[in-house]
Amino acid sequence: MEKSQRFSKRVCARLKYYVYAYLDPREGKPFYIGQGSKNRVFDHLKEDSDKEKVKKIRELDSLGLKPIIYILRHGLTASEAILVESVAIDLLGVENLTNCVRGHHSRKLGRMSVDEIIRIYDADEVTITEPSILIRINKAYVPNMSARELYEKTRSCWKLSKQREKAKYAMAVFDGVILEVYRIEAWLPGGSTFGEDYHKGRNLEHAKARYEFVGQIAYEIRDKYIGKSVRHLWPQGAQYPILYVNVRDSE
Repeated sequence: MEKSQRFSKRVCARLKYYVYAYLDPREGKPFYIGQGSKNRVFDHLKEDSDKEKVKKIRELDSLGLKPIIYILRHGLTASEAILVESVAIDLLGVENLTNCVRGHHSRKLGRMSVDEIIRIYDADEVTITEPSILIRINKAYVPNMSARELYEKTRSCWKLSKQREKAKYAMAVFDGVILEVYRIEAWLPGGSTFGEDYHKGRNLEHAKARYEFVGQIAYEIRDKYIGKSVRHLWPQGAQYPILYVNVRDSE
């Protein structure tokens, strides 16, 4: 595949929008999934950046090799291409690719176990009776994340008022469903405690204007709340991640 190779106008017209894969010729495994139209598929061959896909292409070039490029599906609309791309990335696993992110809407609609599907869509509403802070981790959540990863993503770092001092429990919430309940032992300035690479690449000076907690799983109440829905507590369309429940404002 020459870097100058392009589809003709006739080919582009037939392809419409499409989804493509770059494969390592040494093992035949995909290392990048993308979508686009016209000659988008060839753009990466001449791209000059420090992205992982570009590093992979340069590595192959240094060995006198070229990536194998497949069109996985074509004749699509723009929205169909985005969907197919997401499915392909979820199937292969973004951790096995050089893609920077998972596909469009993958956090909410992508690969999940049947247990996760049931938990999210068949969750009963619950009334919280303890002084608690609900923390939505929709952007940080990854299916099948470990208990430690869930704790790290929930506890740090948040812009909070003094109401936090009245909360006894913190609840990790994804898509309106409680994933875990933690007993708060202490609140500390953001970035001040050790986290498993959670603060890697982050501006710690910025984090210091925020807060994080340290705590333990609240075994005394968790069975009452795990897998229960709190969607009804957030106003429809609300985007803020923090919600105080049974906590009187101390400011």
